[in-house]
Amino acid sequence: MILTFRCRQILKKIIDAKRSFKIKDLADEFHVSTRTIKYDLENVRLWLEKQKEQVVQLESKPNLGIWLEGEITAINKIRSMLDNEAGVALLLNQEERSKYIALELLINEKFVTINLLAEKMGVSRNTVVADMQRVERLLQNWRIEMERKVHYGIRAVSSEVNRRLALEYVVQSFLNSNEISYILHSIAREYEFPSRVGNVITTFLLEKDQLKIVCQAIGRIAANIKKVGEQYLSDRMLIGALIRFCVVIQRIKTNNGLTAFDTTVAIQAKEHPFYSIFSEECAALANHLGTEISDTEIGFIWLQSLGNGMYHNELHHNGYKQPVVTGITAEIISKVSQCLKVTYTDDTELFDSLLAHLTDKLAKYEYGVIDPNPLVAEVIQSYPEMFRCVKEVCSEVFAEISVFLTDPDLAYIVLHFQAAYERRYGRSQFRAIVVCGTGRGTARLLKTRLENEIKSLSVLGYCSVLEIEQVLKMQPIDLVISVLPINTECPLVVVNSILTQRDIVAIHKVLKKICGTQLEYTQETPEKKHDFSESFMLMIRNINVTELPFVESISQDIISKGFQLGMLITSEFKEYLSEQAAAGLMLHSLLMVNRLAFGSPYVDFNYSDQPESKRLAELRCKLINVLGEEYRSIPKSEISAILRYFS
Repeated sequence: MILTFRCRQILKKIIDAKRSFKIKDLADEFHVSTRTIKYDLENVRLWLEKQKEQVVQLESKPNLGIWLEGEITAINKIRSMLDNEAGVALLLNQEERSKYIALELLINEKFVTINLLAEKMGVSRNTVVADMQRVERLLQNWRIEMERKVHYGIRAVSSEVNRRLALEYVVQSFLNSNEISYILHSIAREYEFPSRVGNVITTFLLEKDQLKIVCQAIGRIAANIKKVGEQYLSDRMLIGALIRFCVVIQRIKTNNGLTAFDTTVAIQAKEHPFYSIFSEECAALANHLGTEISDTEIGFIWLQSLGNGMYHNELHHNGYKQPVVTGITAEIISKVSQCLKVTYTDDTELFDSLLAHLTDKLAKYEYGVIDPNPLVAEVIQSYPEMFRCVKEVCSEVFAEISVFLTDPDLAYIVLHFQAAYERRYGRSQFRAIVVCGTGRGTARLLKTRLENEIKSLSVLGYCSVLEIEQVLKMQPIDLVISVLPINTECPLVVVNSILTQRDIVAIHKVLKKICGTQLEYTQETPEKKHDFSESFMLMIRNINVTELPFVESISQDIISKGFQLGMLITSEFKEYLSEQAAAGLMLHSLLMVNRLAFGSPYVDFNYSDQPESKRLAELRCKLINVLGEEYRSIPKSEISAILRYFS
């Protein structure tokens, strides 16, 4: 008996979550009816009964849901069996088939017949013909065209760089959060590589022993950069570098090496202190694999360092300099505000975080660095209206500079807006850290959702799997909230990247154990729009009338000091500021002084100490000198936020 694709996904989800699921939740997640899920679960139950060597049962009870009963070792063997089902001729859905077909076409230079693809997919010729429409739409993003020839078949035609980028994207699209966690453990501790993604790589790119060697090389690169640069590489950079290594080696071994690449980038790459680390590992890999990795290929691999926010300040195309990115950020926020009828234009934290994200994104876009994003489906499902609006706005705004963003790119932007939408502040009692390998947007959304739902929780920041132990040594943490399974002595709750009510309940249970008391839930209530005068009346409604003159005096001092600071910075750095950036920086200065006055400085939300370019370091030094002794107490996170306004 072979499980369908959806049955396998349901069973994997129940195993990975290690908790019960309600049928309605599964139906909502897979976009099918509850009756369909019941049929799928019955098939899963029958399949489990046939696995005589692993005694695992699918149990269910009203109001409790569905879960697995059995020894941990037996459940783990079932998970391994699901991952190791041989070949691709399984009962796949159209999306999965399209990915496999795309990979077949990308690794082959010659024509491939529809009949051969149908045989490999285990479906009819007509099904493959229908799937090809989806494949063509997917590959068009990288300017890859389909060439058809009677009696020969079909083949993908493109530049070598675009073919590689498409390969990376398709392989990354197989990743989910659990598989990212397993890959990171494979890199850091040489655990076994996750089977499903491993099978994709070993089917299309490398042999199993070669994949193991590449994992070890990535691990040494991360360790050496930590040693030399005293920083951890981000999870996304590690995953991206691993997949890029696999693609590069496959292309070289099939005589499809890069013959030309951006020479300016190649020269700058060699000057970067981390380039030698990549170069040494490439030399060792080439020797072990019996091939040659040229300087051009090493430069192409090194570009994945952009995935860690490094070095992009010198690598901007003229069209993507900071005034342009600042203007794009402001335009997106303004148009999304109009589209959703929600005022985001006065949220400086959204502006700062989105500006930082788009600055990195456009640098990566120009040099072909693709970010893994396992949350695309969850984001689209959880925030359909927000996603629709962001996609519509971004398509319009980025078309002006000929940039096309994929759904994974847009999902990250959605998370920034969703975090802004849900941002509220409350009194905190517990200090938490979020372990999240998918970027600032996801982390910020988790922070705001957590603090919105649990008044007693304060999320201090986020870090990667590899950084968690160091972060725990830096300061006391009551709770680790992770989207990836990890090992830590601190109390831990593993949650979904898009927080669910079940996750909130799980966190409450852990916090209750910590303090022995039941914590308070907050209810989500839509905010009523008020006019100019009403909004001020609401602000002061909880202040005693006799205290109003004192509050007014404090407010005047804050506004005055904020204006003085804003004028100081904008006048000293006017050559680096566009008119729009100067206005944004003035508002930022006013709100920054207000934050500092009440002890809540801007949090940059990343424990990694990123290396700066020479130019950015000089600007930072100049800014600190301009601020002088009077403003020496302004924290580094606020200085970094100010620097983002400069061109």
